[in-house]
Amino acid sequence: MQRFSTCGLPSPRAKIDYLKQVLSSVFTDLDVEPDVPGEFDNHIRSTGLGGLSIAHAVSAPARIIRRHGVAAAGEHLYFLHTQLEGRMHALQDGREGWLEPGDMVLCDTAAPYDLGLSGLSRTLILGIPASELRRRVVAPHGLLGRRLQGAAGPMRMVRTLVTQVWEQADGDDGLSHPVGDRLGATILDLFATACHMQFGAGAEDGALADGHRARIRRYVEARLFDPELGPAAVAAGLGLSPRYLRLLLAGDGESLTAYILRRRLEECARQLRDPHHAARSVTELAFACGFNDASYFSRAFKARF
Repeated sequence: MQRFSTCGLPSPRAKIDYLKQVLSSVFTDLDVEPDVPGEFDNHIRSTGLGGLSIAHAVSAPARIIRRHGVAAAGEHLYFLHTQLEGRMHALQDGREGWLEPGDMVLCDTAAPYDLGLSGLSRTLILGIPASELRRRVVAPHGLLGRRLQGAAGPMRMVRTLVTQVWEQADGDDGLSHPVGDRLGATILDLFATACHMQFGAGAEDGALADGHRARIRRYVEARLFDPELGPAAVAAGLGLSPRYLRLLLAGDGESLTAYILRRRLEECARQLRDPHHAARSVTELAFACGFNDASYFSRAFKARF
């Protein structure tokens, strides 16, 4: 069992820097934005579960952010978060949900996500190799950022098993590798069954389109600041026809052009709030985020914010 804590470190900056190193080692490259830096602490315990990992995190209010353009640390992973205490606001792939204690959310490290922790938060995080999840769940893209209610229904079984497995792993005797491997596989099989029970065969029928939509968003996020980025460039880059691309996104209620504009404006707003960018002018930030017209940026930013 690995144990990490920010307690006793000399300053808020030291705590954040240390925690980012821990998060990168235990999970993936993540940023941390405490609500109150001077009152922030975080504690993590983590162990292996066969080919999976399981961790328990206790945190003061903060945002945990997976940003676009951050190189993946190690293999492609999904993380299944189970909220034990406090609330979590999860956002990924255009979906968002508020998690109450007992609820779960699935996040994909190959795309940006944002987790807002309210109050004292305790969370179990199951790390799952993408290959293992995709062998069992046909369309994991459709689950990203979605609140999976754990108080009732099929997901309650998953929440209960994950919690009990952690209690056993965290006990004095822990779990041997063979036992952990079997329990990890059992959790994944149960999760796949619960997804089928809750969302039905319809989710599987839409797997191809769902996968294309996820590819589109990842392509955009990886090239968000390219001024030439637009529907034609995305369609050509992914080998899709412009018409099919429009059809894929029609049900989202937001065109690809509007999505690109919104994400660029959000990144500009984030950088304007970030003390690390305090020396840069607004126009400089706007051009760095993919805009090439200061007047257009000003109008769009005012309209958005």
